[in-house]
Formats: sequence, C-alpha cells, structure tokens
Amino acid sequence: MAVLLIQVAAAASEDFWACFGKGAKINYCNPKVADRTCDSEAGCKMCMSSYNATSKCYNQGNWNLCSTIVGSECQTFGNGTLVDSIAPDITLVSPNPNNSSIFTSTRIPLKITLDERGDLYYLDNIYGRGRWVKICSSCNGIEQLRSFKEGANDITFRATDSSGNKGYQNVRFFIDSKQPKFNKVEPKSGFASGEFYTEFTEANPKKLTLNYGTSARTEKKNVNLATCIPGRSGKMACDVTADVSMFNSQEIQYWFEIEDIAANKQESKRTILMVDTVKPVISGFNYTILNTKATFSMNINELNFDEVTYIDHADSRPMQKRFCTRLKDSVVCSGYKTFRPGFHNLTFTAYDDAGNTNMVKAKFTIY
Repeated sequence: MAVLLIQVAAAASEDFWACFGKGAKINYCNPKVADRTCDSEAGCKMCMSSYNATSKCYNQGNWNLCSTIVGSECQTFGNGTLVDSIAPDITLVSPNPNNSSIFTSTRIPLKITLDERGDLYYLDNIYGRGRWVKICSSCNGIEQLRSFKEGANDITFRATDSSGNKGYQNVRFFIDSKQPKFNKVEPKSGFASGEFYTEFTEANPKKLTLNYGTSARTEKKNVNLATCIPGRSGKMACDVTADVSMFNSQEIQYWFEIEDIAANKQESKRTILMVDTVKPVISGFNYTILNTKATFSMNINELNFDEVTYIDHADSRPMQKRFCTRLKDSVVCSGYKTFRPGFHNLTFTAYDDAGNTNMVKAKFTIY
C-alpha cells in the first residue's frame, strides 16, 4: 500500500514537500501537467504549493522555495491510503482510432500520449503471433515512425504503470504503399471502334477511368471495376466499351487512369488512333450453283477494308474460312468454292480494320 506523507514548510511560504511511497498516484490540478505514479522504492519527494481536498489534487510548488525548508522528515498525512489502482489512459493521436486511416508508406507516424509514466507496448493482432513489442520504458508517450505490414493492420497498444495497472487501446488502419501499374492497353495502333482493353496491377483499386477524344473535346468514362476479371500476381483485366461515334473519321488520343484507396494515381501511355465506327456496307450479293461449284459475288463499300470470311453452319465441324482479302476495283469481292452434296448454310462476314463487321447469308443444296 502506498503511503502519502507530507511535511509543512517552516518558512512563511506556503510551499511544502509532499512525500509519496512507491505506487502512490500523484494527481495535479493543472490539466497541462501530466499526472504520475511514484515508481521509486525509496519513495518520491515533490514540491507542492497546495492540496485541493475536494478534487484530491496538488498544485505544483516553487522548487527554489522548497529547497529553503529546514529539515527533511515527512509526517503521515490523513489516513495514508492514496494507492494507484487506475490504469494509464492511452491517447492515440496517430493513427487515430476514430478514423479509417489509410497510409501510403509502411513507415507510419506513431503519436501516443499517456496520462502517467509507464511502459508502452504494442501487439500486432494479425502478424504478431501473440508477442508484445516494447516501444518505450517509463515514458509519457512517444512520437516516432514505425514500420507495419502492407494491407490491413489491427494493432493493440498496452501501457503498464509502476503499480502494474494496465491500460489498452486498439486501432485499425490500412497501408497501401505500392503505386498502380498498367501492364497492357489495347488497341495499340490503327483504328478505334469503341472497344478498349487494359490490364493493370493494383491490389486496392478505387477508380478506373478511360479518357478519349481530341484536343477540342475529351470524354471520360468511369469503368465498373466489378466487371473486371482478376488474374495472377494481382493483375486485373478490363474490357471497356465507349461511344466514340462523335469522333468518326477523326484522329483521337486515349489513355486510362487508375486511382487506389490511398489516392495513388497512375496513367497509361497515351495512344493515337483513327476512329472508324461505321460497319462495311454490303450490296449486290448474289451467287450461282453449277454442279458442286458455287460462285459468290458482292460489292463492299469500306475505305478501311480488311477481309471477308465465311462459315458453313451445316458442316459437322463449322470453321471460319477466308474468302477474300482484296477488293477488285476497290469494291468487288468475288470467288467460288466447291461443296459436297447436301444442304449448306453459309454466313459471309466483312471486316474493316477497326473491327466493324457486316454479314450476308446464303442457303443452298448441292445435288
């Protein structure tokens, strides 16, 4: 049991020596002065100017005046039952337990204050394996940088005063120190029809935006991250469709921008493309059958022509096959194919360089 002793000054001054046994709580009336607990086996001797019996607290005295007091004996004051049974109060300034703190570095600022001197520890509830790590001894708090794990963190702080009383405070925070990275964007060159693709690496994406347009007008499209497909090594793959028709036959620039939950941002490389949103126009389609040979002809109006393919859906294993890759007189696609006897169901597909398509069909029977 800690005993409070007091000796009243013999001088005219009201200042006096207050002597405390180990474990006694020393409460100050001034809120700017931190309370403390006597942790010395020999006891503690403090200079005081007055004692407030109502609030059970002391006002600090003048050490110069106390040093003039004659004698050093302490007398028992009251019933001597002031024993420290109150746990230290821990105030977390950073990280703040009342906010969902997100840090961009694994070395985060710790700022902790105690209302009395004590030993301060922390326990990592996720990665610490039950081991308490000491931060400081007989301190009133700390302000320092300390390293924690990437991702979610759940930390408990413990302060122990000289009487063995323990106070606890828990805090959760998140660390995202890695910058987002774009691995791929498509198309890389050529034409844009409104179909875009990107792969990026980011464990905690918050926002993905597609930017596209000319120097006179730029459009933005926010991508729904829920539609992206997670891959290996933290990669995400996203197919994005945007309306670029207002830029048809114009040259545009496009790029992606990503932001994570820690407000880290990254842009992809900017790519210049020609916009073509108009599908090839097919006209004058006809065909003739002679024995097992079928001859087909069609006119195709498309400045950025790529090819025409066909597929026979009546085959046991339907496969897409090339029909023509050039247009005669910049318009005509024609040729013949040989077919086995029986029913045939053909689809011809015309492609342009931007990926726009148009189709015509032919059904016939070879006897």
